[in-house]
Amino acid sequence: MTGSPRATLRAILRSLWPRAGWVGSPAPGTRSTPRHPAAAFGGGGLFTNAGTVTLSTSRVVTNRATGGVGGGILNNGSLSALHLHDTPVTGNRAAETAGGILNGGRVTATRSPVTGNLPNNCAGSPSPVPGCAG
Repeated sequence: MTGSPRATLRAILRSLWPRAGWVGSPAPGTRSTPRHPAAAFGGGGLFTNAGTVTLSTSRVVTNRATGGVGGGILNNGSLSALHLHDTPVTGNRAAETAGGILNGGRVTATRSPVTGNLPNNCAGSPSPVPGCAG
């Protein structure tokens, strides 16, 4: 593959999870905006299954889980840790529940509102999402 390291990383990740923003960790996470991707199962903007992902001064907006949960973020698995700093999660949509974040691991959120997602923000998450109402 040719191109910048960041473009190469994106191409590799898209080949692994073609309809999602990023898979696993490390993910590019400073001043990033995963937006508009769609995933058939979940995690339209970001899907994590193990490891730690930090998004700082980023936005997770207008992503979709067309047949599942976690339209913006699916933080899947007890080994997953997601840290959000100054990163709003808004305008995302899931077919089933948790249009913003579906959390099955650990989430910390600092100045990172989860609002305006459909059909709800974080309801249905096996583990709570700090500061997320419904």
